[in-house]
Amino acid sequence: MSDFLKTIVDAKKIEVANLYKNIGLETFQNKYPLAKKPSNKNSFYKALKKTGLSLIAEVKKASPSKGVIRKDFEPVQLAKDFEDMGAAAISVLTEKDFFLGSSEYLKNIKEQVRIPVLRKDFIIDPIQVYEAKDIGADAVLLIKAILDNQTCQMLLSLTNSLGLDVLLEIHNEEELEQIKKLENVSIVGINNRNLTTFEVDINTAPQLKAKGLRYFNSDVCFVAESGYQNQGELNGLCEEEFDGILIGEGLALNKGLFN
Repeated sequence: MSDFLKTIVDAKKIEVANLYKNIGLETFQNKYPLAKKPSNKNSFYKALKKTGLSLIAEVKKASPSKGVIRKDFEPVQLAKDFEDMGAAAISVLTEKDFFLGSSEYLKNIKEQVRIPVLRKDFIIDPIQVYEAKDIGADAVLLIKAILDNQTCQMLLSLTNSLGLDVLLEIHNEEELEQIKKLENVSIVGINNRNLTTFEVDINTAPQLKAKGLRYFNSDVCFVAESGYQNQGELNGLCEEEFDGILIGEGLALNKGLFN
């Protein structure tokens, strides 16, 4: 794990401890009992599993590398604009210390859009999955780089039992090898950003997807993440038969990128 990720995870552990102290896991468990056959009427997976390249448009105020991306940040209006322009789903940053996100952003957006909403955060503990359910998320992001396989499998199974989808994010071939051993993987996100150097190489996604096809059947969705700035790059993803693309900063800089 890079020093940057460790810093975020350490801060997240404090946040998790406060959730246990102020709300408690049992409170969430009583409110949301696990189902043997859970259903998600507003399925994030189904939104991606359509013909063509589906856009996951990200509501993102800031990043550690770029600082504030949108000075005129209005999360609900932004999400509605993305829905109107044809986004298949909305991704909402809820990490508050490094990305200036908020769970309130997701709650408010969920009340105003009809398409599925992904909680994008650094999830390391079951109580965060329950919290995601509680604030209205249809799916959560799990980042393999911060999770060992045992923890990742536990969070995958819990999330599915709560009727939520999982976007399981990898960054390199080592993580790809690790996730092939997991069950219940339905959406694989391939992030082009190197989490150690922060450099972006948009060749990463197609290369890892080609290797991933050896391990996963055709039901698994593949999503490309980070670094896309023009239509030609999106056309390349269509040729590579990606199911979806997650764009944050690219849309902040060019709202017409996906038109």
